[in-house]
Amino acid sequence: MRPRFPIVLFLGLVTLARAAAPQAQPVQGITEGRWSGRLTIKSANRAAEPLSAEVNLRILGPARGALFDIPEQSMYGYPLDEVSWSASRIHFVLDALGPDEELRFEGYYASSPLPQGGGSSSKDGLIIGTAASKSWKSSFLLRRTELPAVAGETFMEIPVNGGSLPGSLLEPSQWWGRFPLVVLFAGAGAADRNGNNYNVPGMSNSLAQIASALAARGVESFRFDKRGSGEAYVLEKGGVLPSLEELADDGAAVLRQFLKQEDHPRIIAAGMNEGAWVAAMALARLESEGLSVDGLAVMAASGESPKESLEKMLESLDEARKEEASRIVAALLTNGTVPEPSETLAEFFAPSRLAWLSSWLAVDPAKLFASVKAPILFIYGDSDLQADKPSFERLLSARPASAARLVPSMNYALKTIGSEEENYDSFTNPAFPVSTGLVDLLEAFAKAKPAPGGTTPYPGPSSR
Repeated sequence: MRPRFPIVLFLGLVTLARAAAPQAQPVQGITEGRWSGRLTIKSANRAAEPLSAEVNLRILGPARGALFDIPEQSMYGYPLDEVSWSASRIHFVLDALGPDEELRFEGYYASSPLPQGGGSSSKDGLIIGTAASKSWKSSFLLRRTELPAVAGETFMEIPVNGGSLPGSLLEPSQWWGRFPLVVLFAGAGAADRNGNNYNVPGMSNSLAQIASALAARGVESFRFDKRGSGEAYVLEKGGVLPSLEELADDGAAVLRQFLKQEDHPRIIAAGMNEGAWVAAMALARLESEGLSVDGLAVMAASGESPKESLEKMLESLDEARKEEASRIVAALLTNGTVPEPSETLAEFFAPSRLAWLSSWLAVDPAKLFASVKAPILFIYGDSDLQADKPSFERLLSARPASAARLVPSMNYALKTIGSEEENYDSFTNPAFPVSTGLVDLLEAFAKAKPAPGGTTPYPGPSSR
């Protein structure tokens, strides 16, 4: 089963306003796209007032599944299971309520719309239905709504093993000519093309903000949902987390697509934390084929080895559990199989995590970046509390001739913050903007220009 974001279901919710007004043109049956409305829910086991919340259902298309939002619960882009739909009916399962509480939805298209305020009727049809789990019963009503268009943005599918990765190509709309391209690699976990992770309440929108800021500076960008995230969540087969090797193969496929098009004077890969590792691995694959990009921007990445990180995670355990973990890791790296873990370690060493864990433990970040032939720009925020300076400086030691810049007031989420409270809030609040200094550096790197003002050379192992 995929890692899930637990929610406390609707306790204390107030009744929310109805969804946006219907479109001018009628919708003929259930189609892919966004449907918005309300979910009303009550306990199946006791008498209580029903609770209501605004929800969004985004149907992604055949074999793509669907995503679900409950904004009042700060839940966005939650992947649904068992999604099937036709013009007249839809079925899906939301498993965010806890063990054995899968909420099973059954809906149908109503061609005779329900009356709205003032006695008028909607020109569009509705999806009307019910849902139930062991402890909950609910009803829902959804109307088709349009996602806001972004000027200059087009959607692309990049073929990869087992399917394709959906992504957003954002072209500067107020500029002319051929643009340099920055390909953005999302960070750790299920982070999607916008930098958001359904396991984390709220939204960051860090990568979407970078793309928008670059477009305003005459730089094109492509950001994509990696395998197991966003609209590509169904590529995570059987709930097994994809390995870093699989993600690197996918990343190489994305970059290869643009390299072969020869539409851009320069192509830069830019990765955020673990995404920088994946980007470097992807470049190694391309370089073995005789292909290369013009640079790699490394943002908020650590040079600490995963083995060291794991040791820190296990520090609070007793000696017996530490020794057990060491035996499991040794077995995993030797033959890819592990003995059955104790209850304490069962979740961490779950079968669904072993492919990712094995590839993660095999990474040596310093050696990885030292092996990349393309020019590298290392970028570090002086308010980063997650990737500390000593671990970052390991990367600089591995690439002493590479450029490295320090961005003031930028944290691990690539946001500009002014306090510890803002630091944590910025991970889940899109109101915090990405650092202007970061975007300026990416623009200069993409255009092969000198580093801009507002940042300083990082005072690391060598003079920069």
